[in-house]
Amino acid sequence: MFFEIFKDDFKRSFKPLAIYLLICIIASVILRILYYLPVNSFTSILSLLYGTLYTTVLSLSVVVTVFITFFVYYKTTMTDEAYLIFSLPVSRKKIINAKLLLYVVNALITAVVLIGCSFIATPSIRDIFSVLYALYENLVEVALALSVIEQVGYIFLFIALVCLLILYFFLTYYTFVLATLIARRFKKFKLGGTIIIYYVLNQVLSIIEIIFIALGLSLLGLTASSTVSYLLIGNILLWLLVLVMLAGILTVHFININYFNKKLNIE
Repeated sequence: MFFEIFKDDFKRSFKPLAIYLLICIIASVILRILYYLPVNSFTSILSLLYGTLYTTVLSLSVVVTVFITFFVYYKTTMTDEAYLIFSLPVSRKKIINAKLLLYVVNALITAVVLIGCSFIATPSIRDIFSVLYALYENLVEVALALSVIEQVGYIFLFIALVCLLILYFFLTYYTFVLATLIARRFKKFKLGGTIIIYYVLNQVLSIIEIIFIALGLSLLGLTASSTVSYLLIGNILLWLLVLVMLAGILTVHFININYFNKKLNIE
C-alpha cells in the first residue's frame, strides 16, 4: 500500500514536472544551436539575452519541482481528498513517508535532467571534464602541501558541508510541512495561507542562519590564530549546525506523524 500511495502521488506530479523539464531540455538545445550561429552584433546580443533567460529557466526548475511536490502533499493531506487517503488500511506514518519519498524522487529526477541539460548546452563535453580534472589536480596539489592534521580537518569540514547541503534539502520539505500544520490550525487558511506561512518561516530561518554565521565569524576572528585552530573552530560550528538542523527536521517529522495519528479529524 505504501508504494501504491507513492505511485498515485507520482502520477499526479509527473505530468507538470515532465512538461517543465522538457522545456528545460528544449531550451538547452536552442542554446547549443545559438553557439553555432555566425558571430556578429545581433547574434551576440541574442546569445546574451537568451543565456540570461536560460539561466533563469533552469534556476526556476528547482522552485517548480518543490512547488509541484508540495502541491500534491497539500492536496492529498489538507483538502477533502484527505478523506480518501487516510481511510486506506495503512498507517499514517507510511502515508507521510510516501510523501517524503515523492519529494526525494522528484528532486533526483530534476537533478539528473539539469545535469543532462548542462551537457546538451555545452558545445564540447570534453571542456566539462577538462575543468573538473583541472580542479581535481589543484585540490590534490593543495592537499599534499598540508599537514596530516590540516588534511583531516579539511576532510571533516567538507563532510560537514555535504551534510548541511543534504539537510538543507530536507529542511525545505519540512518547512513546508510545518507551514501546513500551522495553517491547519486556522481553518480559513488554504493553499495561499500555507505559502505565506512557508515564506515567513523561510525568512525566520534565513535570519537565524545569518546570526549563526555572524557569530561564527566573530568567534573565528577572536579565538583562531592558526590554520589548525581555524579548522577546529570551523568544524565545531558546522557540526553543531548539522546537529541543530537534524534535530529540527526530526522534531517536525515526528510532530507531523503525531498530528495525523492523533489530531486529524476527517470530516
